[in-house]
Amino acid sequence: MKVVGSLMNRRAFQKLWRLAGQPTLTVIPPIATWTLPPGVTFDPHRGQFIQNGRGVAVDWKTQTLLTLPFLPQPQQNEISLNVAGVATVPKTTLTLLWSKANETAIRMAWGVGLNNRLYRISHWDLDPLGVVTPNSIVLDLVAATN
Repeated sequence: MKVVGSLMNRRAFQKLWRLAGQPTLTVIPPIATWTLPPGVTFDPHRGQFIQNGRGVAVDWKTQTLLTLPFLPQPQQNEISLNVAGVATVPKTTLTLLWSKANETAIRMAWGVGLNNRLYRISHWDLDPLGVVTPNSIVLDLVAATN
């Protein structure tokens, strides 16, 4: 079932996006697709890049990134629990315009860059659910520690 008014939704999204200052985020591809310096590999058990047995930093900004427009959601001091330490973690919610390519990019993403900071996607959903061509993708992001 196709959502009625999807063209109207796209136009409304573009108008609101321009009014919001044309914010964009960068989708960071999965690590398996990254171009790494010679001798550097990713160790999933350590959760870091290594070279000669030592941890090294590889900047996600050096990879091929996809830039997408988004609409910020009003912040209502949303908090999610970090189970390991039972500490609160600030959550950022935003909306992307749906396309199959955007959905695939978000589904595969290692993380996203927003305002030059790294975020992890803690949850995402299509809106509305249960239709062939949804209108948008709603993302919940948490700041990454690495």
